[in-house]
Amino acid sequence: MSLRELIDLQIKKSIPEFGIVSYYREPLVGFASASDHLFTQIKQVVGPQHMHPKEFLSGAKTVVAFFLPFSDIIINANRKASGVAREWAEAYIETNKLITKICGQVINLLEKEGYSALAEKPTHNFNEEDLTAGWSHKSVAFVAGLGTFGANRMLITKAGCAGRFGSIVTSAVIPPSSKPQEEYCRLL
Repeated sequence: MSLRELIDLQIKKSIPEFGIVSYYREPLVGFASASDHLFTQIKQVVGPQHMHPKEFLSGAKTVVAFFLPFSDIIINANRKASGVAREWAEAYIETNKLITKICGQVINLLEKEGYSALAEKPTHNFNEEDLTAGWSHKSVAFVAGLGTFGANRMLITKAGCAGRFGSIVTSAVIPPSSKPQEEYCRLL
């Protein structure tokens, strides 16, 4: 089994291991070369504080990005609520824990294969004074081919945009995913 397949399998089997299967649909996983020119453009679009993968991890070769799409139960609860649904809020908290667990498992897998890897925490990784972040999981997921940006500045995947992103930078060389050839935003 290739390293790409091992990582994909690890991410997908983490949800049942975590024990809250009803919160999610099948995860999406994408890969990007750390040398992709779009990482340089992120600094121009998001801001100069956004780290390039090679600043994040010395020797970075690949960025792994994943999306955990929320289940219809979570999405429909939030649609019906006048504010944020309790189910959505609980899923957000639990998903941040799950992303941390997944990143740890993938890092362990990569390290066992002899590679280095790092991950940024899933949330609250921003400067509290100016609200800028040094790492944007959704921007990284865009470079890894997981979706396209919509009119609402959300990254829309083939599974929609209701869910959470995570990412890992590694020294392993893994072929990049292809980028979408179509816009997923129905407004564009």
